[in-house]
Order: sequence, then structure tokens, then C-alpha cells
Amino acid sequence: MSYPAAMQDVLSFQEQVYERLFREQKSVRYCFVNVLLFGLLHAVFVLMFAKHVWSVSGVSVSPSVQTQIAIICSGVMIAFFMHAGAALFFWVFARGLGGRPFFLPLYLNLGVGFIALWPLAPVLSAFQARIGGPVLLIILGLLSLYAAGVVFFGLKNASGLSTLRMSAAMVLTLVFVSCFLYLWV
Repeated sequence: MSYPAAMQDVLSFQEQVYERLFREQKSVRYCFVNVLLFGLLHAVFVLMFAKHVWSVSGVSVSPSVQTQIAIICSGVMIAFFMHAGAALFFWVFARGLGGRPFFLPLYLNLGVGFIALWPLAPVLSAFQARIGGPVLLIILGLLSLYAAGVVFFGLKNASGLSTLRMSAAMVLTLVFVSCFLYLWV
């Protein structure tokens, strides 16, 4: 199965595509590409919007090429850490609700589903830079719901949980991570 065809199936909520990718041993490659490109997209948009923030705040210094490369590399690294951490939390709660004990399929399916996060990169970067208003927040919410739906089917397939139990695992993960981030920030 080619990458564009597989990603089209992923984005249209086709749950069986994950099994086919795993069987054809393409999950690792597609997972890597999707997480890498999400990290690159987010980092590039952060740099774009950072220039706007610096100009509004009166900072006239532009970051050097080395600094920009370091920011992009950091963005990619953070994307992979975020992916691994989210996969671990989803695995813990899915396993706690009776899901399959295997971590790797869940990790790979989450990474394949990261393609749904690509449209979030510019919107999230603009939101973080405080550019836009309530319309941007609505767009961010809608794109987040779509991404959650895409990821849901990949995780459901990997965990073997019913729709109700997978929904509970996603809600538990969301609540736990939200509480963790609230305490951290």
C-alpha cells in the first residue's frame, strides 16, 4: 500500500488500514515520517510566528541560522517525545481497561495517526504566539477533535478495546495529561 493511499484511508477513519500497514511492515516507516513531519511543520511555524511576536514586542534581533536550526531540531525532538509519552499514557489506560498487552502496535498506530495533527501545526503555533482571536480558537478546537477521531481508530485497532472502553481510555488519558500539565505549568 502506497503512502498517499494509506494516509487517505487513515484520514477517512478506515480502521482496517492499520492492520494492513502492520502486516506489510510499513507502520514503522509511516509512523516515523508522520511524527517527523509534524515536528518540522510545528517548528517552522513557530519560527514564522516568533518573528511576528518579536516585532510586536520591539525586539529587532533576528535569530541566527544556527539558532533557527536548533529550534527546528528541538521541535522534531519534542514531537517524538510527545508521541512516545502519549503512546505510553494511552497504553497504560487501554491496558487497564482490558486492552492488549502489546505496546508497539499502539505506539506505531498513534504515530501513523499523527498525519491528522499536521493541520494543527500552523494553528497551534499561531495560538501559542497569541495571534488571532476566538475564530482561531474554534478552528483549533475543530482540528483537535478531528485529530482525536483519527487517532481514536488507530488506538482502538491496536488495543482491541470496544468503542466504549476506548472512549473511556481516551477520556482518562486526556484528564490525566491535563491535570499533569496544569500542575506543571
